[in-house]
Amino acid sequence: MVFAVLMVIAFLAHSVNRFYEVAEVDFSALPEKTASGNLYMHDIGNNQIENGHYVWLYVCEKELRPGWNELSDFDYDDRDEIGQRIKYTLIRYLASRGYTKDSVGLSHLTERDIKLIEEGKANYIYGKRIALYPKVYEIIWQIDVFRQGGNPSGHSITQRLMFLQAGLNIARDNFLIGVGTGDVAHAFRKYYEESNSRLKDRYRLRAHNQYLTYFVTYGLIGFPGFLSASPQSDGLRWTHPLWIVK
Repeated sequence: MVFAVLMVIAFLAHSVNRFYEVAEVDFSALPEKTASGNLYMHDIGNNQIENGHYVWLYVCEKELRPGWNELSDFDYDDRDEIGQRIKYTLIRYLASRGYTKDSVGLSHLTERDIKLIEEGKANYIYGKRIALYPKVYEIIWQIDVFRQGGNPSGHSITQRLMFLQAGLNIARDNFLIGVGTGDVAHAFRKYYEESNSRLKDRYRLRAHNQYLTYFVTYGLIGFPGFLSASPQSDGLRWTHPLWIVK
């Protein structure tokens, strides 16, 4: 058991180190133009990375837009199959391959690459069907983007952290008696608005933690009664009590 835990810890540590291994870049010598003579955009202040490559270096939309539209029926300014903007999926994908985001980079894409981008996979490793690292990588990526001020909306891990933060803060402010059974939704809406949450409106949900949600509802005084209640008596769902809210 101890060996298994140590193996998991070692794998996670290796995954984090691997994620943050960034290819060395001489920012003072970045080329101004593409091979076709068009201007590059280099956002050196943006540290977003994919597989150790900076996403927002070597970007030329003047070449990406027409070039991509020749390769795919998904318009460059439209959305991929899961609703993300194609342009962002494409740029991240090219970065994950270490390609420049211009006509030269596009020329390296295979039919398989194009299909993955259309499916909404912003990194080629997400196309690997049997592999653990891509799953861990996605979690690290979400946390990294969140730490840099990115919007957690639609990101399963970091938006859950926002839900949990909201629930804990509401519980703290209504510690003794809670907000009441009819005011839980209002309490969460009010918290998100007053805290200027980065979450988009449609992602401003409850805590996704059954225990915390009921503590928000009943407070310290009423919560013990919830714990002692029979699951069958009130129709609570107990399959995954840490994450499911009725």
